[in-house]
Amino acid sequence: MKKHGKQNNIQRHYCNQCNKTFTFQKKLNAIQIWSDYTTGKQTYLQLAEKYHCSVRTIQRYIEKAPKSQANIIEGKYLNIIIDTTFFGREFGVLVLINSLKKKVIYHRFVKTEKDVYYQLALNQLREKGYIIQSVTCDGRRGLLKDLLNTPDTNVPVSYDCDSDA
Repeated sequence: MKKHGKQNNIQRHYCNQCNKTFTFQKKLNAIQIWSDYTTGKQTYLQLAEKYHCSVRTIQRYIEKAPKSQANIIEGKYLNIIIDTTFFGREFGVLVLINSLKKKVIYHRFVKTEKDVYYQLALNQLREKGYIIQSVTCDGRRGLLKDLLNTPDTNVPVSYDCDSDA
């Protein structure tokens, strides 16, 4: 093994046996980056500065991070907070949080904020055996009507005063 130049001020090495070049730096953790991106609500640029790499590298790690539609949470009763956050005009993340455990239980990438996405999310949780005790959302018009037309009509729905709609 011998030194093989520098790239971005990082020493590279060359292996004479396998003819590969490499560095002795630790690999980034895709799951940690995904967690910082979704729950920490950090942008690509903020993550790139935090992990000392390029924005494109962060994008690649987020693309290859394992993603699940619904995390399994102990207990079957849920009090849910629902909201969609947009990063730009056509990229958003719909998130459902269990307010009792303070954990994300569902997320979905969306281009627009539509009531049908909220309805699909709640129905998927019901199919997994969860019982939804309450739903808190940000005052989208028509959402109450749509939620009451879903199979479980005993769900209390509360609205926040600062409506994004």
